[in-house]
Amino acid sequence: TDYGAKLGGIYVREDDSTKSYKGIKSPRDLIGRTIAAPFGSTMHYQLLFLIEEYGLMGQVNVINLSLTEIIEAWEDEVRDPPIDGAGCWGTCMVHLPLHGGRELISANVFSHWGAGVYGVSAVRRAFAEDHPEFIEHVVGIFSRITDSNRDQYGREDPLNADRWDIKKNDTVNYVGSIVDAIMLRGQTPGAPSRDKFILAKEFLDHGVWRTTSEQLTCKYIGDVKGSCTTPTEHHLA
Repeated sequence: TDYGAKLGGIYVREDDSTKSYKGIKSPRDLIGRTIAAPFGSTMHYQLLFLIEEYGLMGQVNVINLSLTEIIEAWEDEVRDPPIDGAGCWGTCMVHLPLHGGRELISANVFSHWGAGVYGVSAVRRAFAEDHPEFIEHVVGIFSRITDSNRDQYGREDPLNADRWDIKKNDTVNYVGSIVDAIMLRGQTPGAPSRDKFILAKEFLDHGVWRTTSEQLTCKYIGDVKGSCTTPTEHHLA
């Protein structure tokens, strides 16, 4: 998946005359400022790309905060140093512009600049070798959904406009099916539980990064045919 759409960006504070605060108008105004991002995230990568592209290496204070911590720091008037901006997405991306911030550069712009970010779906090699028809079927579905999403205004296929319209019935749009894709095992399609996801919000908010060696163990992807005889929930998700 190419995350070139407006799914995130770099957000900065506006001018605040009551506090004699001068906001960031351009990337060069980042010099001497404190910008937050979840380290290792796509927006962290794009923030570093921006800093390098404008020759600002060593001149911007980049700090590691989760999305929730960014919102908290944004509202903290006594924080020292205050954060002047953040690279974020989701609820954070919505919150900052509503509380004295604005978008400096979107993820879509970064994508056009050659710094696009992507989501990757992985499968155990043993499973792929044993079920090639299934893998081909799933890849085909992903490809068709991606093509449809890229045409969500229906310029190539008028039906795509309905498929990505949340107001349409779930038998028409794809949004309900995408929500069902994150439901927990044993739940009924159409009614995925949010409670457990909310309880695990702190864990979800702080990404867990695994090394290549860790990902190639049976707990995750696995690398030797027959080595993962009992699939974990990671394999079944």
